[in-house]
Amino acid sequence: MLYHENSARQKLFDGISIFIQRFPHPAHSHDGLIWSISGFLPLMFILMFSPIVLSIMRFIVWEKEKGLKDYQLIIGLRKWMIWASYFFTVFFFYMIIITLICVLFFAKISNEPIFRYSDYSCIFVFLICYAIASIFFGFMVSTFFSKAHLAASAGSLLYFASFFPFKSIAQNYGQITLTNKVAACLSSNVALALGINLLLKLEIKEIGVKWDNLWTPANLEDNLIFGYMMGMLLVDAFLYGLVTWYVETVFPGQYGVSQPWYFFLMHSYWYGHPRIRRKREEMKGCGRTQNKYYEPESTSLVAGIQIEHLHKILSSTDRQPWCQILQMFGQDALTGLVPQEFGDKVAVNDISLNLYKGQITILLGENGAGKTTTLSILTGLYLPTRGEVYINGYAISKNIIDIRKNMGFCPQHDLLFNDLTLSEHLYFYFMVKRKCQKIYPIEIDNMLSTFNLQEKRDTISESLTAGMKRKLSVMIALIGDSKVMILDEPSSGMDPLSRRATWDLLQRYKHNRTILMTTHYMDEADILGDRIAIMVKGTLQCCGSSVFLKQIYGATYHIVMELEPQHDVERISAVIRSHIADATLEKCTGAELSFNLPKEYTHRFKTLFNELNKKKRELGIACFDASKTTMEEVFLKVNKLTNPQMDILPIQSPSLKGQKIRQDMKKNIITPGNHNTPIFSRLNEIATIKFNTGFPLFCQQFHSMFIKRALFSWRNWKLVLLQISIILFVTTYLLTAQNLYSEEHIREMDLSQYGQTIVPYSVLGKSDLAMNLIRNLKILLQPKNQELREVQGKTHRK
Repeated sequence: MLYHENSARQKLFDGISIFIQRFPHPAHSHDGLIWSISGFLPLMFILMFSPIVLSIMRFIVWEKEKGLKDYQLIIGLRKWMIWASYFFTVFFFYMIIITLICVLFFAKISNEPIFRYSDYSCIFVFLICYAIASIFFGFMVSTFFSKAHLAASAGSLLYFASFFPFKSIAQNYGQITLTNKVAACLSSNVALALGINLLLKLEIKEIGVKWDNLWTPANLEDNLIFGYMMGMLLVDAFLYGLVTWYVETVFPGQYGVSQPWYFFLMHSYWYGHPRIRRKREEMKGCGRTQNKYYEPESTSLVAGIQIEHLHKILSSTDRQPWCQILQMFGQDALTGLVPQEFGDKVAVNDISLNLYKGQITILLGENGAGKTTTLSILTGLYLPTRGEVYINGYAISKNIIDIRKNMGFCPQHDLLFNDLTLSEHLYFYFMVKRKCQKIYPIEIDNMLSTFNLQEKRDTISESLTAGMKRKLSVMIALIGDSKVMILDEPSSGMDPLSRRATWDLLQRYKHNRTILMTTHYMDEADILGDRIAIMVKGTLQCCGSSVFLKQIYGATYHIVMELEPQHDVERISAVIRSHIADATLEKCTGAELSFNLPKEYTHRFKTLFNELNKKKRELGIACFDASKTTMEEVFLKVNKLTNPQMDILPIQSPSLKGQKIRQDMKKNIITPGNHNTPIFSRLNEIATIKFNTGFPLFCQQFHSMFIKRALFSWRNWKLVLLQISIILFVTTYLLTAQNLYSEEHIREMDLSQYGQTIVPYSVLGKSDLAMNLIRNLKILLQPKNQELREVQGKTHRK
């Protein structure tokens, strides 16, 4: 218009009036505190709850790693009860934390509360829903791990990684559909963060979250509703619980029997097997082994445990396919409890054995013989490959829950809670056994006095000595009047007095009970065992009383002589041979000489001993003593007969006749070492060496510490890899989430953003300027699909 005359410009604006009106919008309010905390409040809530969630994972995996969880199952607890105790313990703690949070946000600490418009009960219920979901999230994660330290590291990564999608959602909130927002809430942390975000929006609008607007959007542009968040948290809890239940059942971990993947379709899983119990007559006469190495069994005895053709094959297929998946998380599903190496190996081979009420049956065997595998099957930790076990008439493959109600178990390694005292342990397991509380003080005081532990009753188990822990494990097995007791090396680590007390206690408790016990003490087996069974390489070789086994395996007598410095071994041997021609040399050292004397010559022992006593000084004998065959010798002979390559002293060697005695003496003699050996010269050299001190010593110690830590990291490579992955993942996420080089684009204002519109205009007069304006306006609007329409009169009101 600068090119027109002033008069034309004046005519152009004649009759033109300008009308300005504010766009309709609610009154603007500003809460400085809400605006300041809105950016980090969701993350703050995640951080507040993280210690509880991570402690859940670590504690559950720690109990599983130590075997405490499965030990409680053996004692008689049910799986659902253990999980329920975890849940309610943590939920109670959550209730306290959430109550304090509500007090902090809703109480008038200064002038006004932080949340002034929301209903505190609604927020309390929302946080409770998150607490339930987070507890089940911890349960779910714990089922994938068997090492507590790995669970803590990986669990923290998974917990915080589940929150990361919220940042992407917050940056692109307007472009994300409602379906995608709700789907993102399958992560409980995202659901919490979105719920807190909606809460802040409603607080800024001075509306707040209340029960009456729970299903109302925060604004017209946002179709996400706060009620959806509550519902999704409960859905999350259900889904996490479902995964926990499935993984726990199909992949029980290091101990326990796994179910097939389709277990939820099995009628027996939901309704159980019928409770079929063997009749008393069947428990008397079933499965008696007819063999010269098995002592005949009385027909009047009642079998508390019947093992029939028991097989257990541990093969490489047992680890496929899911064990490899678990190993990625540090879980070896089949090692730890079983001492045998895996591969295609028969751990238990066709064992048939009856264990009777009122008796203590001792199971002997070298390490790896299959004892612990057998006990694991009896306690329900493993299912047999073939065969069956009946305990009190119930089949272990079908009625393990009924069997465990009356079972006491002392494991090979002490399974104790570190934070419970001795008396608290006894009280806990006493209550698990469903005994009356009135009997508790009497029975506990009796046991404590028997083991001389009255002064330690209030001591934390972690502070007890190894022997005291062993006593506590034995007491837990005996408590509650269990009808079947399985004791795996109960007296290991005890002092002699405690061992004797344990023996006396077991002798008293065996009445009307079935006790199976393993031990490596042969004197213990000899004293306690009403019947003794010996296993070699997974096979039962013999079974019977101590006297029976000694007779079957050629019981002999031993004569041991302590020699004077001047002695004549050949003359001593000749004297013994003159009385007992089949005597065999057992051991010959510079100061001691011993022979085996067959039991068939017991009638000649008196004359032999008299002659040796008369010629003691002449033969160079200081003193001598005779003893009968021990259980240790029987045990060694059973293993020797089964495995002739064993490197043990022979129980029977060739008789002392002619030149054979000299060969035996040369074979069995143990001569003192020669002092003029290179060993002593080497010791003299060592004595002249100067040891490092000062700075060289510090360098040497630092080097050894570095090597130790390097070896630890190498052998725990999964943990190291996880830590490195966390750093790389978090750094990558933060760099990609932040748009460091973003450019601010100029926003173009035009009518195309509103779709096709009609632009009305009115012209008073037909001036050239007005026509040019209308023509240019058409040129501008037509390409953008807008319609320019002339109207009569004015286009606005004053």
